[in-house]
Order: sequence, then structure tokens, then C-alpha cells
Amino acid sequence: MPQRTFIDRGLLYHSILQQINTTDDIQPTITKMYMEGVFTDKAECLQADAHIREALADPFASQWFDSHWTVLSERTILQPETDTAAWSEHRPDRIITSPTETICIDYKTGTYRSEHRQQVRRYMKLLQKMGYPKVSGYLWYIMEKKTIEVTL
Repeated sequence: MPQRTFIDRGLLYHSILQQINTTDDIQPTITKMYMEGVFTDKAECLQADAHIREALADPFASQWFDSHWTVLSERTILQPETDTAAWSEHRPDRIITSPTETICIDYKTGTYRSEHRQQVRRYMKLLQKMGYPKVSGYLWYIMEKKTIEVTL
């Protein structure tokens, strides 16, 4: 079977993270995706499992997959455009909330670009306008195992 490109692998990992709420969901999600034929073979399945677990071994990132959070994964936020009747759509990768805190996380599989920060800032401002408490934001470069805090 042909090996996935870097971009394809990044999209695959993004899809896995989109489907899990806690670290306990990793194995069932990957098994389900394997049964659905998403993986080219068993070795790719095992590699993805290992890579996701390695990324979540980071104590900072792993807290985002703790069971005390309410998870909103890939939820669309509609924003009315000024001076038109149109709406724009925004879709953060992961929003986690508690009664006192909200964290917006955007997964990236490529390299850093300044527009990534702008994207998360936009999400954070929308969440504040919606009344979410103590909003913070992060970029998570999964392949590089790097986390960047985004401030308003």
C-alpha cells in the first residue's frame, strides 16, 4: 500500500483528535477508523495510535483531554457580517469549557505561520462575545509537539 504524504498523515491525526474527548477514547476511535477502512493497514493504525499517545504524553496538552471538561469539537460559530445580511462561519478544532474557564485549541500539522495566531484570536473574541468565561487560546503543532499560547 502507498505511504501517506505528510499532509495526509496530518489530516488523519486531525481527524482522530476531532473524535476523542478524553485519552480513553484514543483506542476505540482508532479501532473504529480501522474497521471503516481509513487506515491503509494495521501498521499505519499502530503508528497513528503511537503518535497520538506520544503527542498527548505532553502534560500541558494532555490536560485538554481530561474528563472534567465539556468538549465542543469542530463546532461552527456563526458571525453576522457588518453592513450585509451575510454570515461568516468559524470552526475551532476544539473548545473545552468548565464553569470557570474556556480554552480554544487549534490543531496544526504544518509549520508555524502568523495567520494561525490571528485565526485563534478571532475564535477567542467570538467566544468572549458569546459569554464564555475566562477565554484562552492555543495553537498545537501536533507533528512538532509544540504548543503556543495565543493572547488577545
